[in-house]
Amino acid sequence: MLNLTKRILGAPIKRVRPEFAYLPARAISRLYGSEPSGVPVAFVVPEGSQGWILEGICREIARYMPASSYVFHDSLRRLPDAQSYYVAHYALVPELLKLNPRAWNRRIYTWFTHPDKRLCQREMVYSLNCTEKVFCTNTVFAHQLKLSGVAEEKIEVVLGGADPARFRRHERGSGLIGLCTAYYDRKRPDLMLRLIQSMPQQPFLLLGKGWQEWPGFPHLLALPNFKYAEAQYEDYPSYYDQMDVFLSVSALEGGPIPMLEAMMSNVVPVVSRTGFAHDIIKQGRNGFIFDIEAPPEEIASFINQALQLKADIRSTVMRYSWEAFSAQIQRALHVLPERVGAPSAPLPQGI
Repeated sequence: MLNLTKRILGAPIKRVRPEFAYLPARAISRLYGSEPSGVPVAFVVPEGSQGWILEGICREIARYMPASSYVFHDSLRRLPDAQSYYVAHYALVPELLKLNPRAWNRRIYTWFTHPDKRLCQREMVYSLNCTEKVFCTNTVFAHQLKLSGVAEEKIEVVLGGADPARFRRHERGSGLIGLCTAYYDRKRPDLMLRLIQSMPQQPFLLLGKGWQEWPGFPHLLALPNFKYAEAQYEDYPSYYDQMDVFLSVSALEGGPIPMLEAMMSNVVPVVSRTGFAHDIIKQGRNGFIFDIEAPPEEIASFINQALQLKADIRSTVMRYSWEAFSAQIQRALHVLPERVGAPSAPLPQGI
């Protein structure tokens, strides 16, 4: 599975005519019947995707589906017979199409998180145009997909979700600023460090994993106003209940999903202008968005404003439940019928 893992992480694929690599599987596909006899949906979550939020999203979709309507498959090879294949991450689609002639006679769906310039863009556009639908995490990236050459009718915006029963409203007042993220360079740890250093009177909590890999982590851990926690997902609500402000300084996000979880817990978001922030946050009313290039002092100013905000944050995101998310996906997958008069992609209309 090494090749799969490299592909997920963004190993470049260099081909002059990417469609040539698909010809063998496409030709053999004629030997397979066009009428599937299996379950409506097979969630393809191979080894490289297991344990990620990608698998969690698949599980949340399936959670609200009849048990007899889906299966999970842990490899890109030997796909079970199904009417549709939901591929956990868009970077896996090229390999799936090359390895499985059967897939060419079935509907393929996938989840688009965020652009990755390390991938061969020509091949990604070609493979995504072979799918039935590409579910995109926000309106900005949906527009970018269209500009890159992916057919507009194949793109559907489905914002993420959170579980309102798991993440409950709490009263703010602790003054704690919380972050929730695993360690990646795009999370901008250096900026995080400078910001926490610039606000010595304000407590910060980082809920995450893998931060020991960052060379600067000992300096962060030594700050008296900083705490670090690694926890099981079922314990996340207890950490959100301690927070007044949710902070994300990331340079690139599809979501982030933890922002919605925090907002469901009545925490005020202060986040960088990426992902679905602009789809969900109305500046100064249920959170604050800052530009990617914003200096620490500007971000600190937004944090101070967030600490003073009295708004009910939870009420502004209640429609973004995993149940509503799953229903939209199920309709696209033809598991649920389209509701008469209901939009196929209910985008936010403001608060």
